[in-house]
Amino acid sequence: MNHFDKYEEKGPYHWKALYGEGWMRSSPRLHARYDIPIRLLSSRLNLENSTGLDVGCGDGVLLYKIRKLGGDIVGLDTSETGLQLAKEQLETRGVLSTRLINSSCYEMPFDDGRFDYVTSVELIEHLQDVNRFLGEVRRILRPGGWFVCTTPNRKENQAPDTVRDPFHVHEFSPAELSKTLSKVFKTTEVYGAYPSALDKLYVRNKRLECSDKVARLVFRAFSFLFFNPYVERLDDKPTTSNSLLVSVSKQ
Repeated sequence: MNHFDKYEEKGPYHWKALYGEGWMRSSPRLHARYDIPIRLLSSRLNLENSTGLDVGCGDGVLLYKIRKLGGDIVGLDTSETGLQLAKEQLETRGVLSTRLINSSCYEMPFDDGRFDYVTSVELIEHLQDVNRFLGEVRRILRPGGWFVCTTPNRKENQAPDTVRDPFHVHEFSPAELSKTLSKVFKTTEVYGAYPSALDKLYVRNKRLECSDKVARLVFRAFSFLFFNPYVERLDDKPTTSNSLLVSVSKQ
Protein backbone atom coordinates (compact mmCIF):
# COMPACT_ATOMS: atom_id res chain seq x y z
CA MET A 1 0.00 0.00 0.00
CA ASN A 2 1.29 3.43 -0.91
CA HIS A 3 1.75 5.66 2.13
CA PHE A 4 -0.66 8.25 0.76
CA ASP A 5 -3.42 5.66 0.31
CA LYS A 6 -3.88 5.64 4.08
CA TYR A 7 -6.83 7.98 3.62
CA GLU A 8 -8.73 5.30 1.71
CA GLU A 9 -8.16 2.82 4.53
CA LYS A 10 -8.35 5.06 7.61
CA GLY A 11 -10.40 8.05 6.50
CA PRO A 12 -9.58 11.48 8.02
CA TYR A 13 -7.30 9.97 10.65
CA HIS A 14 -5.55 13.22 11.57
CA TRP A 15 -8.90 14.80 12.44
CA LYS A 16 -9.91 11.78 14.51
CA ALA A 17 -6.70 11.99 16.54
CA LEU A 18 -7.01 15.73 17.11
CA TYR A 19 -10.73 16.46 17.42
CA GLY A 20 -12.59 13.16 17.48
CA GLU A 21 -12.81 12.38 21.19
CA GLY A 22 -12.27 15.64 23.08
CA TRP A 23 -9.15 17.06 24.70
CA MET A 24 -8.62 14.05 26.97
CA ARG A 25 -7.73 11.97 23.90
CA SER A 26 -6.25 14.75 21.77
CA SER A 27 -2.51 14.60 21.08
CA PRO A 28 -0.43 17.71 21.96
CA ARG A 29 2.36 16.25 19.85
CA LEU A 30 0.15 15.98 16.78
CA HIS A 31 -1.32 19.46 17.30
CA ALA A 32 2.25 20.78 17.32
CA ARG A 33 2.83 19.28 13.88
CA TYR A 34 0.54 22.02 12.54
CA ASP A 35 0.87 24.72 15.20
CA ILE A 36 4.67 25.03 14.89
CA PRO A 37 4.50 26.23 11.25
CA ILE A 38 1.72 28.64 12.24
CA ARG A 39 3.81 30.00 15.12
CA LEU A 40 6.82 30.58 12.85
CA LEU A 41 4.76 32.20 10.10
CA SER A 42 2.84 34.44 12.50
CA SER A 43 6.09 35.95 13.78
CA ARG A 44 7.11 36.86 10.22
CA LEU A 45 3.93 38.02 8.49
CA ASN A 46 0.28 38.84 9.09
CA LEU A 47 -1.62 35.66 8.26
CA GLU A 48 -4.90 37.55 7.85
CA ASN A 49 -3.43 39.68 5.06
CA SER A 50 -1.44 36.91 3.38
CA THR A 51 -2.16 34.16 0.87
CA GLY A 52 -0.53 30.79 1.41
CA LEU A 53 -0.25 27.31 -0.06
CA ASP A 54 0.00 24.05 1.87
CA VAL A 55 1.71 21.45 -0.34
CA GLY A 56 0.78 17.91 0.64
CA CYS A 57 -2.24 19.18 2.58
CA GLY A 58 -3.75 15.70 2.98
CA ASP A 59 -7.02 15.77 4.92
CA GLY A 60 -6.69 19.49 5.57
CA VAL A 61 -5.91 20.07 9.26
CA LEU A 62 -3.39 22.86 8.65
CA LEU A 63 -5.80 24.51 6.22
CA TYR A 64 -8.45 24.48 8.95
CA LYS A 65 -6.20 25.95 11.61
CA ILE A 66 -5.06 28.79 9.34
CA ARG A 67 -8.54 29.53 7.97
CA LYS A 68 -9.88 29.75 11.54
CA LEU A 69 -7.25 32.44 12.19
CA GLY A 70 -8.58 34.44 9.25
CA GLY A 71 -5.89 33.40 6.80
CA ASP A 72 -6.34 32.68 3.09
CA ILE A 73 -4.70 29.38 2.13
CA VAL A 74 -4.90 26.93 -0.77
CA GLY A 75 -4.37 23.17 -0.36
CA LEU A 76 -2.55 20.98 -2.89
CA ASP A 77 -2.18 17.21 -2.84
CA THR A 78 -1.86 14.24 -5.19
CA SER A 79 -4.44 12.24 -3.21
CA GLU A 80 -7.99 12.78 -4.47
CA THR A 81 -9.29 10.91 -1.43
CA GLY A 82 -7.35 13.16 0.94
CA LEU A 83 -8.68 16.27 -0.77
CA GLN A 84 -12.27 15.02 -0.63
CA LEU A 85 -11.87 14.30 3.08
CA ALA A 86 -10.39 17.78 3.58
CA LYS A 87 -13.39 19.34 1.83
CA GLU A 88 -15.82 17.37 3.98
CA GLN A 89 -14.05 18.10 7.26
CA LEU A 90 -13.67 21.80 6.52
CA GLU A 91 -17.27 22.26 5.44
CA THR A 92 -18.57 20.28 8.44
CA ARG A 93 -16.81 22.84 10.65
CA GLY A 94 -18.15 25.83 8.73
CA VAL A 95 -14.96 26.59 6.80
CA LEU A 96 -16.26 27.05 3.27
CA SER A 97 -14.77 27.85 -0.13
CA THR A 98 -11.26 26.59 0.58
CA ARG A 99 -9.52 26.02 -2.75
CA LEU A 100 -8.22 22.45 -3.05
CA ILE A 101 -6.00 21.43 -5.97
CA ASN A 102 -5.22 17.89 -7.14
CA SER A 103 -1.74 18.26 -8.63
CA SER A 104 1.87 17.15 -8.53
CA CYS A 105 4.19 19.30 -6.44
CA TYR A 106 6.72 19.28 -9.30
CA GLU A 107 4.55 21.32 -11.69
CA MET A 108 2.16 23.40 -9.62
CA PRO A 109 -0.58 25.25 -11.54
CA PHE A 110 0.15 28.73 -10.21
CA ASP A 111 1.65 31.92 -11.61
CA ASP A 112 5.11 33.07 -10.56
CA GLY A 113 5.10 34.98 -7.27
CA ARG A 114 1.55 33.90 -6.43
CA PHE A 115 1.95 33.23 -2.69
CA ASP A 116 3.19 35.05 0.40
CA TYR A 117 4.12 31.75 2.03
CA VAL A 118 4.25 28.02 1.32
CA THR A 119 4.18 25.17 3.86
CA SER A 120 5.04 21.50 3.57
CA VAL A 121 4.47 19.32 6.63
CA GLU A 122 6.48 16.08 6.60
CA LEU A 123 6.48 15.88 2.81
CA ILE A 124 10.01 16.23 1.44
CA GLU A 125 11.20 12.92 2.89
CA HIS A 126 8.75 11.22 0.49
CA LEU A 127 9.91 13.01 -2.67
CA GLN A 128 12.06 11.53 -5.41
CA ASP A 129 13.25 14.97 -6.59
CA VAL A 130 13.48 17.43 -3.70
CA ASN A 131 15.41 20.04 -5.69
CA ARG A 132 12.74 20.16 -8.38
CA PHE A 133 10.07 20.68 -5.74
CA LEU A 134 12.05 23.44 -4.04
CA GLY A 135 12.53 25.17 -7.39
CA GLU A 136 8.76 25.21 -7.84
CA VAL A 137 8.29 26.61 -4.33
CA ARG A 138 10.75 29.40 -5.10
CA ARG A 139 8.96 30.15 -8.38
CA ILE A 140 5.50 30.55 -6.85
CA LEU A 141 6.68 32.59 -3.84
CA ARG A 142 6.65 36.35 -4.09
CA PRO A 143 9.98 38.13 -3.46
CA GLY A 144 10.45 38.12 0.30
CA GLY A 145 7.99 35.24 0.74
CA TRP A 146 8.45 32.45 3.28
CA PHE A 147 8.72 28.66 3.05
CA VAL A 148 8.18 26.59 6.21
CA CYS A 149 9.04 22.91 5.99
CA THR A 150 9.06 20.08 8.53
CA THR A 151 10.70 16.67 8.17
CA PRO A 152 11.88 13.87 10.49
CA ASN A 153 15.41 14.25 11.85
CA ARG A 154 17.93 11.72 10.55
CA LYS A 155 19.62 9.85 13.40
CA GLU A 156 23.35 10.36 13.92
CA ASN A 157 24.19 6.65 13.87
CA GLN A 158 22.02 5.93 10.84
CA ALA A 159 23.88 4.24 7.98
CA PRO A 160 24.29 6.27 4.76
CA ASP A 161 21.53 5.97 2.16
CA THR A 162 19.17 4.27 4.59
CA VAL A 163 15.77 5.32 5.91
CA ARG A 164 13.96 4.33 9.09
CA ASP A 165 10.53 4.54 7.47
CA PRO A 166 10.00 2.32 4.40
CA PHE A 167 7.78 5.00 2.84
CA HIS A 168 10.57 7.59 2.98
CA VAL A 169 12.87 8.21 0.04
CA HIS A 170 15.44 10.23 1.97
CA GLU A 171 15.84 11.46 5.55
CA PHE A 172 17.74 14.67 6.32
CA SER A 173 20.19 15.66 9.02
CA PRO A 174 20.03 19.29 10.21
CA ALA A 175 23.19 20.18 8.26
CA GLU A 176 21.98 18.52 5.07
CA LEU A 177 18.56 20.15 5.26
CA SER A 178 20.16 23.57 5.77
CA LYS A 179 22.56 23.02 2.86
CA THR A 180 19.79 21.83 0.53
CA LEU A 181 17.53 24.79 1.28
CA SER A 182 20.34 27.35 1.23
CA LYS A 183 21.03 26.49 -2.41
CA VAL A 184 17.53 27.65 -3.31
CA PHE A 185 16.56 30.40 -0.85
CA LYS A 186 18.27 33.58 0.33
CA THR A 187 18.14 32.71 4.02
CA THR A 188 17.34 29.51 5.92
CA GLU A 189 17.01 28.70 9.61
CA VAL A 190 16.68 25.12 10.87
CA TYR A 191 15.22 24.29 14.29
CA GLY A 192 14.84 21.09 16.26
CA ALA A 193 11.41 20.10 17.60
CA TYR A 194 9.92 17.18 19.55
CA PRO A 195 12.79 16.83 22.06
CA SER A 196 13.14 13.42 23.65
CA ALA A 197 12.74 14.94 27.13
CA LEU A 198 9.15 15.89 26.27
CA ASP A 199 8.48 12.53 24.70
CA LYS A 200 9.47 10.89 27.97
CA LEU A 201 6.89 13.03 29.77
CA TYR A 202 4.25 12.48 27.14
CA VAL A 203 4.55 8.71 26.80
CA ARG A 204 3.13 7.30 23.57
CA ASN A 205 3.23 3.60 24.37
CA LYS A 206 -0.32 2.25 24.59
CA ARG A 207 0.61 -0.32 27.25
CA LEU A 208 1.05 2.03 30.17
CA GLU A 209 1.26 1.72 33.91
CA CYS A 210 -1.40 3.63 35.87
CA SER A 211 1.06 6.36 36.92
CA ASP A 212 2.08 6.89 33.27
CA LYS A 213 -1.55 7.21 32.21
CA VAL A 214 -2.11 9.88 34.86
CA ALA A 215 1.04 11.71 33.75
CA ARG A 216 -0.13 11.74 30.15
CA LEU A 217 -3.58 12.99 31.15
CA VAL A 218 -2.01 15.83 33.18
CA PHE A 219 0.24 16.69 30.23
CA ARG A 220 -2.76 16.83 27.88
CA ALA A 221 -4.77 18.96 30.31
CA PHE A 222 -1.88 21.39 30.74
CA SER A 223 -1.41 21.64 26.96
CA PHE A 224 -5.12 22.24 26.44
CA LEU A 225 -5.58 24.82 29.21
CA PHE A 226 -2.30 26.75 29.07
CA PHE A 227 0.21 26.16 26.29
CA ASN A 228 1.59 23.28 24.30
CA PRO A 229 5.24 22.58 25.25
CA TYR A 230 5.80 20.87 21.91
CA VAL A 231 5.00 24.15 20.14
CA GLU A 232 6.95 26.42 22.48
CA ARG A 233 10.11 24.29 22.59
CA LEU A 234 12.17 24.85 19.44
CA ASP A 235 15.94 24.37 19.58
CA ASP A 236 18.03 26.60 17.30
CA LYS A 237 20.80 23.99 17.35
CA PRO A 238 19.08 20.68 16.59
CA THR A 239 20.57 17.49 17.99
CA THR A 240 19.67 13.83 17.75
CA SER A 241 17.36 14.35 20.74
CA ASN A 242 15.00 16.22 18.37
CA SER A 243 12.91 13.85 16.30
CA LEU A 244 11.57 16.60 14.00
CA LEU A 245 13.32 19.33 12.00
CA VAL A 246 11.58 22.61 11.16
CA SER A 247 13.03 25.02 8.61
CA VAL A 248 12.11 28.61 7.73
CA SER A 249 13.42 29.93 4.41
CA LYS A 250 13.03 33.35 2.78
CA GLN A 251 12.74 33.93 -0.94
